[in-house]
Amino acid sequence: MTIKLGVVMDPIAAISYKKDTTMAMLWAAQDRGWELYYMEQTDLYLEQGLGRGRMARLTVFRDPDNWFQLDEPRDSDLAGLDVILMRKDPPFDNEYIYSTYILEEAERRGSLIVNRCQSLRDCNEKVFATQFPQCCPPVLVSADMARLKAFHQHHQDVGGAHVAEVGQVAEVVGDRLSDEGELNLRLGNAHLNLGQYGECVSAIQDGIKKGGIKSADNAQISLGMCLYNQKKYRDAITAFREAGKTTRSRNISRQWIGVIESDINRNEQIRLAEAAAQKQQRELADRRRAREI
Repeated sequence: MTIKLGVVMDPIAAISYKKDTTMAMLWAAQDRGWELYYMEQTDLYLEQGLGRGRMARLTVFRDPDNWFQLDEPRDSDLAGLDVILMRKDPPFDNEYIYSTYILEEAERRGSLIVNRCQSLRDCNEKVFATQFPQCCPPVLVSADMARLKAFHQHHQDVGGAHVAEVGQVAEVVGDRLSDEGELNLRLGNAHLNLGQYGECVSAIQDGIKKGGIKSADNAQISLGMCLYNQKKYRDAITAFREAGKTTRSRNISRQWIGVIESDINRNEQIRLAEAAAQKQQRELADRRRAREI
C-alpha cells in the first residue's frame, strides 16, 4: 500500500534549494515510492468539524533550476493522508496556532502529524530553550522595549543573525544617510526574514529608487515575496516579471507567478461561491416572505 504524505510549508517556489531540509525529506519520501501532497497554511480549513485541505499532488526533482511540479489542487480530507509534515517556518502567530488545531483534528482520526500538534504549541522554538539555562547564553524574553534596549546595550551582540542585521543596517543607514540602495535591500531582506512585510516593501522600494543595487533581480524577487505575503498579488506579479527579465531569475519568477495566479483563481472561486450562496439565501427569504403574504 502506497503511503500518502502531505506537507504544509512556505511557498515551495521560494525555498533555498541548496539547504532546505524539507526538500531532503520530500526527496527521500519520493525515492521510497510515497505519494506527495503539497499545502500551504492558508490551504487548511475546518468544515463541519472535519479538517480538510486544498492539496496538490507534488513531484520533486534534484534540479536547482526546476525542483518541483504541482498538479491541479483539490479539496480533500486531511485524514486521508497517512502522514502530514508541518514544516511552516515562523512567525509563530495565531494563524500558526489555528493550523495546529486543524491538523490536530486529522490527528485524532489517525493521521500521523510530524511534529505532534500539542508539542508544536507547547515547545516554542525560542522559549523552550530557556528551560536549559545552563546551555544558553544570556537571554531575555520581554515585550518591554526599554528593557530590551538596556539588554542590548549591555551585551551588544544579541539576537539572531536577522535581528542583528536589522539593527546594524538601520544604524548604518541612519548614521551615513547613504544614497546607495544596497543598504536598503539588506534591511528589506532582514525584515522579510522576520515576517515584517510592510517594512520590507518600504525598504526595498526605497533602495530601488536610490539605485546602486548589485543584483536588481534579487531585489525584485524579495519585493515580490513581501507583496505576496501582503496579498498584493498584482503588484507581486509585476515585481516577479521584472525579476524574470534576467536569465538566472527567469525560472523562479515563472514559478512564483504560477503560485500567485493559482491563489488569485482560488480566491475568485471562493468569492463566486459565496456570492451564489448569498443569492440563494436571499431568494429563499423572498419566497418565505411571499408565502407568508
